[in-house]
This record gives sequence, C-alpha cells and structure tokens, in this order.
Amino acid sequence: MSINSYSINKIRTCLFILSCLLSVTSCCYFFHLGITNLYGDGVAHLNIARKVVDLSDAGLWQHYVQLGSPWLPLPHLLVLPLVWNNYLWQTGLAGSLLSMLCYVVCVQFLFEIGAIFGGLCFKKETKKSLISGTLAALIFALNPSILYLQSTPMTEMLFLATFVGAVFFLLKHASDNSTIYLVLSALMSCLAMLTRYEAWAILPSGFVTALIITQGGWQNRLKLSALWLLISLCAPFYWFWHNWAIYGNALEFYNGFYSAKAIYLRQQERLGWADFAVGRPHLAFLLALSASIACSGWVCLLGVISFIKTLFVFYGKFHK
Repeated sequence: MSINSYSINKIRTCLFILSCLLSVTSCCYFFHLGITNLYGDGVAHLNIARKVVDLSDAGLWQHYVQLGSPWLPLPHLLVLPLVWNNYLWQTGLAGSLLSMLCYVVCVQFLFEIGAIFGGLCFKKETKKSLISGTLAALIFALNPSILYLQSTPMTEMLFLATFVGAVFFLLKHASDNSTIYLVLSALMSCLAMLTRYEAWAILPSGFVTALIITQGGWQNRLKLSALWLLISLCAPFYWFWHNWAIYGNALEFYNGFYSAKAIYLRQQERLGWADFAVGRPHLAFLLALSASIACSGWVCLLGVISFIKTLFVFYGKFHK
C-alpha cells in the first residue's frame, strides 16, 4: 500500500469515527432537550409507517395502501423495521436513527467528492485533494443545522445522502467511463426521487451531465446517457402507477386533496402574498433565490462562484 493510499484510508476512517461520534452526541443532546420530534411532518412520516405495520388480518395490498399520497414512500419503507417498537415510534427515534445513518454516509460521500475536485482524479492522490476532501466533509459534518436535522425523523438527510451519492457515482463514471458507476448513479437518483420531489430535477440535469461527461463518440454518449435516464425514470413512473392504482388518479400527489397545491388553495387567504409567483416560473425562481440568500448569506454567493469556476474547469478539460 502506498503512502498516499494509506493516508486517504486513514482520513476516511477518522472521518467515519468523527461523524459517528457527532451524530450520536448531537442526537442525545437534542433528545434530552425534547426537540427531536417537534415537526408535524416528521410525526406524520412515522405514523404512516406505523399504519403499514399496525394492520392485523389484512392482505399485502391493504398494508401497501397505507403508504398513501402525496408523501413519497422510501422514508416510510426504510423505517418499517423500527416502528414496530413502541418506544422508537413514539419518541421519533425510529426516524432519527435513519437520519443519523444517512448523515454518516453523506459525510463519506462529500469527502470523496471534495477530494476529486481538489485534484484526486480517482487515481492520483495528492495532499491538496486530501485537504479539500476533508474540508468539504467537515463543513457539512460540523454544520449546526445539519447536526440538528440528522437527529430528527425528517426526510432531508435521506435525500441528501442519496442525491450526493448520485453525484459521486457520476463523477466516478466521468473518470473511469465505467457503465457500472453510471447505473449506480441512476439507482441513487431513483432513491432520491422516491424521497423528496425536489430530486425530480435530477432527471434533465443528470441526463445532460451524463451526455457531456461520458467518454467516446456521440453515439456512445447518447446510448449511455439514455440508459441513465431510463433507469432514473423508473422512480416517477412507479409513483404515477402508485397513485393511479390507489386513487384512480396518477397525479393525486399533485392535485389531490392532501397535495401541496390543494393545501395552498385551502389556505390561500393566509398564503396570498405569494400569488405573484403562481404561474410565473421566473418570479418563482427569484423568490426561491431570495429565500436561499436570506438563509445562507455569503455562503450562497460562494456556492455560485464555485459552480461557475467548476464549469470552466470541466469546459477546459472537455476541450483538451
């Protein structure tokens, strides 16, 4: 084993141990304060999973129907083995344990991605790449909001872990041009799209990215990017079928009684201030951008600058 390989494996181990310690300590702290299960959405996620396992003398379909809509099913399915326990269900720890696991996984993925962008390029490990990977992991791991969120039964940590995993495997495909990494990226995208709806934006962006980073002629690029897209489309197509099979409406999650659209219409008087963005995508984008800047401040600006710089770097490598 080379010195560089030893160094990167040692850093991976240290980050894994640190993220586990941070995860457990944070959860214990917030649980002691009694604030890990405050969000109504988190409680609802656990109750949906509990309904699936609570039915007695019911067929498999009756159990499955309890997943309902509009919330996507993956978080509920993953906590099924834990919500059997009354204590884990009632305290919310059933969902917290899943979030904690996803937090640790996300830290590892971010180290790998940071190392790649720092100059690792998968095969050549340098001091610069190790430092950038470590910084990327620590910035995420030590974020107070993340440490709280990973202690709750919310779905954000599962989404982040699957989304970051999809990005990582795409980067591996860009370096090795291996179909298996492309397939793994598509599968991770499916998991992300079965967790939160914002992940559905991965479809067009992921397809274009796969088309650009795949090596070889345009015929090979189109074939492999189409493969990525077809695998990823399994998630939304499954969800359309799910809603149609249960409610007779494939778009129940979009326009059904419990959809975000229906809730907005029922509470339009309270939420009327946002009417100016309805049906105007450009204004809705500006509203979302303003909220992001208000929440993250200068970090948002740094992210935009880093994204633009990354585009220039890939553009230069692509033309070489």
